[in-house]
Amino acid sequence: MSDAVLDADRERGLYLLSRLRAEGTEPLLILWVIARDLRALVALAGNDQAGFKKTRIPAFLARRYQARARMMPAGNWQRLLAGCAEVDRCIKGLGEGCNTADGGGRVWALLDRVMLHATRPGR
Repeated sequence: MSDAVLDADRERGLYLLSRLRAEGTEPLLILWVIARDLRALVALAGNDQAGFKKTRIPAFLARRYQARARMMPAGNWQRLLAGCAEVDRCIKGLGEGCNTADGGGRVWALLDRVMLHATRPGR
């Protein structure tokens, strides 16, 4: 999924989410990966090298993250990270319309929305 975000590959990102859902992968694991990538992009878009290091992204990938971070304003990355917080609340059953009765459908819809915007081509 990280590659889909870094390559701005919407089709691949949404496909991977649908496959992971079909395989029964826990949304929390998917959220962790997406949020880690977005935290790294937020840090790099804001020239926060210390923040980037906290994400524990391997150094050999730093250039790819740096290039992707420059493709959108820092505020866009920050809004996507806020979207991850909404997904997290929904996973916990705290968001509006978030319950387990629908099989987590709202959680997956929110994950799709975050992925859709995270894989948006630059500027």
